[in-house]
Amino acid sequence: MHFISTLFFLFITFSCLAQTVLFNNGTVARMNPGCIVFVKNGDVKNNTGIIKNAGLFTIENNFINNDTATGGSSIGQYKVQGDFKNNDVFIADQSKVLLYGRNPVCPDPTFPII
Repeated sequence: MHFISTLFFLFITFSCLAQTVLFNNGTVARMNPGCIVFVKNGDVKNNTGIIKNAGLFTIENNFINNDTATGGSSIGQYKVQGDFKNNDVFIADQSKVLLYGRNPVCPDPTFPII
C-alpha cells in the first residue's frame, strides 16, 4: 500500500509541475466569431503558422508570435495574462489585445491594447 501511495504522490507532483504549451508549426489556426479558446496555465507559441482570431482567445501565460497573427478580419479579442511578444507580423484588423496580468510586457506601443 505504501508503494501505491508513493507512486500516486509522484504522479500528482509531476502533473502539477508540467506546463502547457500550444504550438502552431505551419498550419492556419482559425477561430470564427463566437469561438472561445482558453489555454490554461500555459504559453501559445506561433512558430511558423498563421493564427486568425475572430473569437475570444484567452491565454493564461505568454503569447509568442514568430510568424503571423491576425484579428481574423473581425472583432476578435486576445486576452493575455503574461507577455505579448510579437517577433514578426501582427495585424489587428478590428481585434483588441487585453493584457490582464500583474506586469505584462508588450514591446510595441502601437498595438491595440485595451
